[in-house]
Amino acid sequence: MTADKILIAVDGSSHSDFALNWYMKHLHSPAHQVLLVHCFEIDVRLPYPIRATLMITEEELERTINEQKEKASAVVEKYRELCQKLHLKATIEGIEGKPGPELVRVASAEENCRLIVLGTRGHGIIRRTILGSVSDYVLLHVRCPVIVCCQDRPRRRSSRLSSSNSFTEEDIV
Repeated sequence: MTADKILIAVDGSSHSDFALNWYMKHLHSPAHQVLLVHCFEIDVRLPYPIRATLMITEEELERTINEQKEKASAVVEKYRELCQKLHLKATIEGIEGKPGPELVRVASAEENCRLIVLGTRGHGIIRRTILGSVSDYVLLHVRCPVIVCCQDRPRRRSSRLSSSNSFTEEDIV
């Protein structure tokens, strides 16, 4: 019998740290084969006004790409150290590409994972629609179970009627 492969998506944020800690607390088994994946995109686009007026040199472009690759390497190293602290035997990979599609590709085709664990930033529906959501993408495209870990965060107070059906200062946000 082969060990279950568990993919944990990490990006250096407190949200992915929470997902890793959640996995360790609730699901971890020494029999699991754990794969931590950090997906990163190399973004060399310039804001439109700058693009229209400036030319970027090849050296500047190369420097920008190298800086982004160094940031990705730092994230991978952070999780390598964290795994040592947690006594978690894991494979840690940094993969260049869009996080949603890359996580699906790695979990499905390459690793045949039994479970994906990832964090969420907890954006509302408008922000998720505009910015996109890695967790939404993974949920819609992968064939294995997915656990999306959401940190507790302070709730916004919403307007509500008091018992007398009139507004008070506390009801107005």
